[in-house]
This record gives sequence, C-alpha cells and structure tokens, in this order.
Amino acid sequence: MPANNVTVTANWIGTGSSGWWPSQQTPTENPTQPTTEQPIDPPVTNVGVEIIINGTKINATLGADEKTFSFTARTVSENRNNTGEYIIEIPNRDSIGITLPIAALEGDKLIVKTNFGTISINNSAIQAIRALTGNTLRLVIEKSSFRVALLNSSNREVNYNNPANPFTITLPYTLSRGQQRRVSEKQIYCQ
Repeated sequence: MPANNVTVTANWIGTGSSGWWPSQQTPTENPTQPTTEQPIDPPVTNVGVEIIINGTKINATLGADEKTFSFTARTVSENRNNTGEYIIEIPNRDSIGITLPIAALEGDKLIVKTNFGTISINNSAIQAIRALTGNTLRLVIEKSSFRVALLNSSNREVNYNNPANPFTITLPYTLSRGQQRRVSEKQIYCQ
C-alpha cells in the first residue's frame, strides 16, 4: 500500500434516497405485475470531462447534474484491457456518480480512483451487488464526508452487508506529528 494511505474494508449502509437521480414513478395500474428494469440515467448534457479508463484518456460526457458519468456496454467493452481490472480515474471532482452495466465488466474488478480516495470492488462483490440492484451498477461518491452510496434501479440507496464479499476504500491520510512520533517509536511485525 502506498505511504500515507489508510485502507478500510467496509459495507454500504444506505440512508434512503440520495437525491442524485430523479425519482422513478412506481406503476400503480397493476402493482403485482413484474416490471422490467429501465435505464434511469440523468439526461445527458454536452459537458465533456477528461477521465482515464485503464490508462487511456477519454473525453467523457456528464449527465445534466454535472456529476454523473454514464458508461454504455460499448464504452466499457472498448476500454477493457483484459488484466482483470477495470480502472476509472476521475480527477478534480468533489462529487461523482457512476452508472455502468455490470455484465460489460465481464468479471473484472472495478476500481474507481479519485483525488480523495479509491474504491475497489472485486467481481464476487459486484455479483452480490447485482442481486440487490439489478444489472446496472450505480455508485455515488462524495468527497465532503467520503460518502459512498449504492443505488438500485429505483434510485434508492441499498444496504450492502456481505462480509464474504467486501469492497475496499483507500483514503489519503497524513499522520500528525504526535502520531508520527508514536509510530516511529514502535515496530510493527506482520506475519
């Protein structure tokens, strides 16, 4: 792990609707009839932002909220590098929304890097998330409190509690002088 980082293994805890995506109207005509999952991405605007996917710079389109990056299956497939990792780097943004089709990852681990932290979700966790959210992965990442939210197809936060399939959050952290002194006075052994 690079110096000055803290790694936390965590589970998502939802607190209700995030307010990022417009709320979806619930059908009232026949509530027992199953509904098909419809894409509910925010409307696209022509704001282009340079991001990096697997080491390649691309000009991504933001949603009208100027926070959400929506990736199509084609975009994901065209930018895969067959290393087992799909890395999205989004610099200089304080709030980020990511929408992408889970199947397009084809078993890759998803890594989202921002200037304020990194989220790593392995494929087994992605498949567990799929059972909760459907075929589309929707993440919300906010710098102010380093909030990570997972949204379902109705744009509601869902709780993810699966110790067998955790995800990892890495945050930059600088030790204070007192902490540096205490760490330098002790040796830590790992087996």
